[in-house]
Formats: sequence, C-alpha cells, structure tokens
Amino acid sequence: MEQNQIADRAGLRSFTIRRYRSEAGHFSVQKLKEALRDCARAEEDVKTGRLDRLSVELILVKYSA
Repeated sequence: MEQNQIADRAGLRSFTIRRYRSEAGHFSVQKLKEALRDCARAEEDVKTGRLDRLSVELILVKYSA
C-alpha cells in the first residue's frame, strides 16, 4: 500500500507514516507482534486495576532500548 493511502486511511500526515515505517524497519515482524501483545496486555491490566501505569512505562523502556 502506498504511503499516501496509508496516511489517508489512518487519518495521519504522509510524513508521519514515512517516519513510522522507518522506525518499524528496526524491528522484526516477530518483535513487532510481541510488542503489540505486550501493549494490549498492559492496557487491559491497567484498565482492570491489576497493574498501575508503571507497567506501560516499563514496556516503553523494553522496546526503546
């Protein structure tokens, strides 16, 4: 899919999509799937009160290193 099409569908500017694609290139598909699962799990845990916001910060640290 072209960058402009993605931007239109996502409601974002084209340069934002270019930046996201560049950043995503630093991760394997497996690592991106793992990160998505971790984020979804943390979101649920925070919303249900099982964890506090610190869990979200720990995920950010894990995947930004």
